[in-house]
Amino acid sequence: MIALPHLSKFRIVTLILVCLLSSHLVAQEVQKLETERDRLISEIKETNKLLKLNQKRSGNISHQYQLIQNQIQNREKLIRTYTHEINELDREMSTLTSEIKNGEQKLSRIQKEYGQLLYQMHRSDLVQNKLLLLLSSASFNQAFVRWQYFRQVSSYRKSQKEEIEGLQRSLEAKRTSLQEKKVAVIQRKKDKESQKTDLAAELKKQDRVLKELSANIGSLRKEITRKERQREALNKKIAALISEKTKSMPASPAVTALSSNFEKNKGKLPWPTNQGIIIKKFGQQNHPLLKNIKIENDGIDIQVDPGSTIRSIFDGTVVKAIYVGEFNMVVVVNHGSYFSVYSNLKEVYVSENQKVSRADPIGVVGENRAGLPVLHFELWKNMKPQNPANWIVQ
Repeated sequence: MIALPHLSKFRIVTLILVCLLSSHLVAQEVQKLETERDRLISEIKETNKLLKLNQKRSGNISHQYQLIQNQIQNREKLIRTYTHEINELDREMSTLTSEIKNGEQKLSRIQKEYGQLLYQMHRSDLVQNKLLLLLSSASFNQAFVRWQYFRQVSSYRKSQKEEIEGLQRSLEAKRTSLQEKKVAVIQRKKDKESQKTDLAAELKKQDRVLKELSANIGSLRKEITRKERQREALNKKIAALISEKTKSMPASPAVTALSSNFEKNKGKLPWPTNQGIIIKKFGQQNHPLLKNIKIENDGIDIQVDPGSTIRSIFDGTVVKAIYVGEFNMVVVVNHGSYFSVYSNLKEVYVSENQKVSRADPIGVVGENRAGLPVLHFELWKNMKPQNPANWIVQ
């Protein structure tokens, strides 16, 4: 009788699962890099728009320098992202090339086995002699055994044919995917070179602005001192409002639940604006120009489009809306143990003790001293400022 080749189904299934898992992990990493790339491209476009706005409406050199710095950092991150993306695509192509090679070898082997089976069947006239062999059986048991054998041969032939067709389809799909990856790598390399060109131009622009700033060190120091006084004044106002609210708000299950719910949303809270660029980060930082000078920020500064609506980041209650010098109107919203602060509003839509929900309008952004629409946004836990960038979606 015809011998059927032995196949280790467990080994084949295990190999397929390992390949699929590896491909899935690589694909996940590529998807993550693509998301980061798209975010950076969007932020670069937004910063370009804000740079033009600054030149048109303000001409504030210090602010322009800050925007250029942000732009340079984003371009450097984007170039690194392109590099990682190209590397991951190369890995995917290497995996696909290996899978295609193994698939072609397997296909060749199975096709050879299939051809040998058909040849053996043809030589033994198995198909034509099936009925004769059954009828010539010496007993019922022998006839049953022969019938079972015919079924196995037929089933094996069918499975081999299906496996050959499945492998051919899989190989075609992988060849197509490999070609798409090659095209993607070529495009990413072009995009990377384009970003390098733009980065070089911005570094030159940064040097020009830096020279202009260096010629006005005296006025720059005065500006830093004035802004620090304004920051301290706002800090005292916010601290006083929070202290007063905390004293008048005894601990309760409702307050605890709201605080807990707020904490669970860390990193998932929406931006207080529909779009914008963080132009000044949280905490103590070195001044970009003056050596040994530290600048403080109790929140983050977000430059937005003129007339942008500012929204609540979470459910809560308005503590108060007050006017604070250069920060224009300031709205403080309570979220249990947490407080969100929205400064530099020219219009306010809410009032004291009003309930607000996540994404409810708070007001409209105003212009800062330089004539630019910048929201100063803070987040406090009781009496301690938090870094808002750690809480909102990035």
